This record gives sequence, C-alpha cells and structure tokens, in this order.
Amino acid sequence: MLTEEELSAIVRGFQQNRERFAPPFQRAFVERGDTTVPDRRSSLIIDPPTGRYPRPVPGATQRRAAFIGSYRTDGFDSHEDLNFIDRCLGTIGFPMVPGPYNNVQIFQTLETVAVLSESVHLARTIPLDGRPYTGLPQFSGDGRGHWEGDTLVVESMNFDGELTMIGTEPRGMVERFTRVGDMMEYEFTVDDPEMWETTWTARVPMRRTDAPLFEYACHEGNYSVENMLLIAREADRSVR
Repeated sequence: MLTEEELSAIVRGFQQNRERFAPPFQRAFVERGDTTVPDRRSSLIIDPPTGRYPRPVPGATQRRAAFIGSYRTDGFDSHEDLNFIDRCLGTIGFPMVPGPYNNVQIFQTLETVAVLSESVHLARTIPLDGRPYTGLPQFSGDGRGHWEGDTLVVESMNFDGELTMIGTEPRGMVERFTRVGDMMEYEFTVDDPEMWETTWTARVPMRRTDAPLFEYACHEGNYSVENMLLIAREADRSVR
C-alpha cells in the first residue's frame, strides 16, 4: 500500500504530464487518467498478498521468453519471431488491464453477455444459459458465465496459446465483474500450473465513461514489422 506522500507524488506526476502534453503539444494516443484507487494499492495483483507473481515452476522462464516478440535481443529471422501484438493481430484487451486502447463496452441479453474491447476490436460472446463448452481452442478461451448475486462470474478454458498479454497459455481463467455505482470491480484469476506454482489474482477498478470506442487502425500504419526485419537483415550483413 502506498503512503500518503507516495500517493501525492503520483498525482503530481499525473498533473505534470497533463501540463507537459497540453496544446500545442497534446498527444491523443494514451489517456492515463488523473486519479488513483481508494485503497492506495501499488499493484494490480491482490493474491499473492505480496502483489507479485507467484514463484515460477522450473523451466517457466524459458517458455515465457518465447512470447517476448519485439523485445527479444537475438534478432528476427522472420515475422514469426514477432508476437501477435507486434503484428496487429493480438490484443491488450484481454484480460482487461490498464494500457493503451483499454476501453471496453459491455452488452447484456437474457442469454449472453458480450464484451467488446477497443484493442483490435476483440469481441467476446459469453453464454449465460448453461450450455456446455465447445472444446475448440480460442484466443480468449471458451467462456461460460453465471451470476453469483450481483457479480458476473466467467470461467474460461481452451486457450489457443497466443495470449501474449500475460505471456502464458493458462489452463483456465476466472473473471469476476461487479458493478459498484459508476465503477466496475474487475478481477481475474489465472490458473497455469506449467508457469506458476499457484494461481494468482489481479483486481482492476474500471470507471464508467461516456467516451466512444475508437477505431483500432493498426495495420494501416504498421510499418514496424517491415522495418524491424530490414534492420535485422542489415545487422546480419554487418557481421559477415
């Protein structure tokens, strides 16, 4: 938990950044907000109570390195060395954690809930009618929802291995959505025994907004993959 002094310093940093990027230097890419959570948490992770990931199992660090993508240091042989986010195919909208393009829109009917993420326009349709799982691998898993009081609980499995946001392919994930006034308390628990010794849980406070979802036009201006491969080939020639 942050102290009052640490919290005040963070808020001052928010304000200074807003002033720094005020017109005519304003940027529209990221809106980081100007408020903090009431409980002064310094981590999204609430379990383990240390606020850190649990201990990885042997070999997990090497497996997670395969998801690094453009942050790797040993060069790129092809586009397949870059992850889905680098290639504008992945999303930072699931699980829903703070970051660029992190707005979501939720639609509810009697039988389903649909969650639309601004990032890559990821749309998840979650049945609420008790139908069985399909067993088909999917990027955001095969989710089924039910209500526990005022909390929507979504249990997902059958991930396809491309969940690069958390650098792992979980065996299962449980999400909990709880509306509290104009806020939504969003929790997700990751179960991946091939990566971590225990499950871990994060809690993200989400504020209601009237702002629209913007078009995620990533491919139209995505020259980074081509440029990174060109630089990698130039580096290859320079060491010959």
